[in-house]
Amino acid sequence: MIRLKHFLAILLTIFCVILFWIHPTLLGSVQAAYAYNTGPGKAHQWIVVKAIETLEREDSRWRSIRNYLDWINWGVWYADHSELRCKWSYPGDTKEYSCDQIHHYGKVEDIKLYKAGFPTSGVTVANPGEFAAPLYAQVLYDQSLRFLPSEPKPSLALLPYKKAGYITAIFSGTLLDSTYVGGLPFCEKRAFLEENTDLISVHECPKWPEWAALDNKGKVAKESVETAMKYLGWAIHLVQDLTVPYHAENEASESHQKYEDKVDNWIQECNYATLLPPSKEKPSLSLCSES
Repeated sequence: MIRLKHFLAILLTIFCVILFWIHPTLLGSVQAAYAYNTGPGKAHQWIVVKAIETLEREDSRWRSIRNYLDWINWGVWYADHSELRCKWSYPGDTKEYSCDQIHHYGKVEDIKLYKAGFPTSGVTVANPGEFAAPLYAQVLYDQSLRFLPSEPKPSLALLPYKKAGYITAIFSGTLLDSTYVGGLPFCEKRAFLEENTDLISVHECPKWPEWAALDNKGKVAKESVETAMKYLGWAIHLVQDLTVPYHAENEASESHQKYEDKVDNWIQECNYATLLPPSKEKPSLSLCSES
């Protein structure tokens, strides 16, 4: 059985090589970035492919998972598009993201904003509370295995209950209360915001996301290959984020996207020698248009 720690170590080694090769001075001069918010791009897909190859090679339960790439990529997308949205506001700009993105960083400590020309660069804009991406990825990966029909059943009782942190920028509901990691993100926060509706109530937490449940209360897990693959994609997204120095160092900055776009261009051009020096390794699942 492949353990997530081993899985993380393999991917982090590969992609830290990729990322530091792009910008040797990156950590010495970090300017701004926004977390991935447009769905799985080429760089995300590249890491998905490497994750699939690692899992297929080292754990028989994941054999042939490349056949479910669409479901995996949906899970990758969901990681940045879970149900509760937050507005991050600062002078001259307001962005809306999934509130859950504050848990896509590497450390359980303040997240700092770095923005070119912004007089208070380095100011704290959020804190992830009691959990960050390493724990989150572990829980999601464990649940992805449990959602496979032949494995032990997924259990809401196994989900860690953690303080979910806060965002200091102006938006409706700064404190995110506590949450059940790996279940419906911010179930209790949503219950508070929607307490006068039939959609959710406090006593129903924890619950599974709607797409992972068989019942409308979110209590009965939908055990299926599809749900397992979506959870796996959700977990892989957290691993992807940890390969980016901005995420690993709890730095929110805007040059992040340019950084990732460079990787996207190399993948599109089939420039594998640049992507994986010095091995010149080419993935078995190609993401570029080769003649």
